[in-house]
Amino acid sequence: MVDRLLAIVAPHSCCGCGNPGSLLCETCKNDIIFEPFSVCFGCLRPVGASAVCPACQGDLGVSDGWSVGVREGVLKELLDRYKFDAVREAGPACGSLLDAVVPPLPPDVVVVPAPTSPAHRRVRGFDHMYDVTRSFARRRSLKSRRLFVRKSSDTQHFKNKAERLAYTG
Repeated sequence: MVDRLLAIVAPHSCCGCGNPGSLLCETCKNDIIFEPFSVCFGCLRPVGASAVCPACQGDLGVSDGWSVGVREGVLKELLDRYKFDAVREAGPACGSLLDAVVPPLPPDVVVVPAPTSPAHRRVRGFDHMYDVTRSFARRRSLKSRRLFVRKSSDTQHFKNKAERLAYTG
């Protein structure tokens, strides 16, 4: 609520073009969603319609998925403001991006966030991934639930790719 009140007096500027009014203007949002992310989540090799190549399906334990894009440029700025500056308005912006790239889902789908570490929840004052999943689910008239529990309070922020893939916390 405080973020919304402050936005009236001191509006956010777009993470891409810097124009005032929102964290992500429609033009910059379209630049992100019309640049398809077509590489495997596991090995980053080019793929077609699926986000996981056949070689990585067994290693990752998933057969498909969706991603808005590579964490660079405008998307990196948006995510950094959300995660490290606790700019809550970025949650709905991320939910909107997901809504734009994820294909239609069955109405009984439950959207589940990856659990955030307790330390990060305390620092931010909110669970950023739960906010994103709630925003996305609301746009799609789906349910959003916290169904997973973290096994540890370890964070992945400073881990390399191999350590992240091996992470089971």
